[in-house]
Amino acid sequence: MTPLVPGRARLPDGRALATLEGGAGGPLVVFESGAGICLPVWRPVQRIVAAHTRTLSYDRAGYGTSDDGPRPRTVPALVADLRGLLDAVSPGTPVVLAGVSFAAVLLRALAAVAPDRVAGMVLADPTTSALVPPSMMPFVRTSFALIAGLSRVGAHGPLARAALGPGLAALVPGDGRDGLLAAVAEGRNWRAGNAEVRDADPRMRVLPRLERAGLPDVPVTTVVGSRPDRGERRRRAAQVAFTAAEAARHPHGRAVASPGSSHFVPWQEPELLAREIVDLVHGLR
Repeated sequence: MTPLVPGRARLPDGRALATLEGGAGGPLVVFESGAGICLPVWRPVQRIVAAHTRTLSYDRAGYGTSDDGPRPRTVPALVADLRGLLDAVSPGTPVVLAGVSFAAVLLRALAAVAPDRVAGMVLADPTTSALVPPSMMPFVRTSFALIAGLSRVGAHGPLARAALGPGLAALVPGDGRDGLLAAVAEGRNWRAGNAEVRDADPRMRVLPRLERAGLPDVPVTTVVGSRPDRGERRRRAAQVAFTAAEAARHPHGRAVASPGSSHFVPWQEPELLAREIVDLVHGLR
């Protein structure tokens, strides 16, 4: 099994972000996490992909052992950090970006301002206006604020686990399980996620603008969970339809259903997601 080695990447302003790197060859695959969750979410997928190419996952500012970032944590600020990371680990060379949930907003925003840095993209159940309509944002913001507040007194665990759905409870012992559960238990991650949810796109203007622009002009695979959690059957169906239609409009788009997943594909069907990433990498060579 390809080892994954922890490290630090230095940004232009001197801040350092925690990284986990493994594999060799190109193109480099960079994994981006969703709000409230850090790099352990990608470990099962990254281990598989690292057998085929160089890989790197990282913690955004404020997560894990990464340094804090300047406030507010807007989309441009988060994208600037990602650009700084790419310049540090892959200067001048386009990379494949893989992101789950809210990460998709950041990856699409990066591709809009720095298309030369992106060779391809794999989106795992991305945040879309179908999955998270504007009417749902007050609930999302309140949930993150509550978990972040409880984390200051160490009382956030049950609510944090519930927020991540039944897939978390179904995890079996194996690669990445302990790290993922530890990340969920770490209050700092939820406070960082709360800052992002509060600051990044509070009026839901960035995401609709990115969606109107369409997917970036590179190969893009969207892996979407097709198994609804309780209470989300209608939104899950809308998400599947939205991502399929978006991929169909794109000359290099591909939509793949993940029948064993709802929202958190990286830990619910890591093998399927890894296979799609590897296929995209091979197609670029």
